[in-house]
Amino acid sequence: MVRLPFHAEHIGSLLRPADLQEAKTKHANKQISDAELEAAEHKAITHIVKRQQDEGVRPICSGEYDRKVYFGGFFEELDGFEEVEDAPWDLYRLSAPPIAALKKAGLKYPMTVVCNGKIAYKH
Repeated sequence: MVRLPFHAEHIGSLLRPADLQEAKTKHANKQISDAELEAAEHKAITHIVKRQQDEGVRPICSGEYDRKVYFGGFFEELDGFEEVEDAPWDLYRLSAPPIAALKKAGLKYPMTVVCNGKIAYKH
């Protein structure tokens, strides 16, 4: 491992292994159950945690393998938001390079949430 001349830690999304991507696609197409998807996520997380431990990476993270996107789990705890399927591109900030790249590739953003009322914490 290369020692950097500054302090940096990675927390967040890691590239998903092919078998997990396949399980997520199958789940979206209702070809596997919630339990089967969770098992695939657990297997992938167990592997990536071990890999980080073996490489001496700190802090250890799940790679966000059990989320759709990095903010997954946040909006689900709030009233006043709803997830939208097939949102039109004019809802997005196309000046952001990742969004522009998705549009250019003919792909969709993995999760779109819009405000539809007063925002409040559910608990």
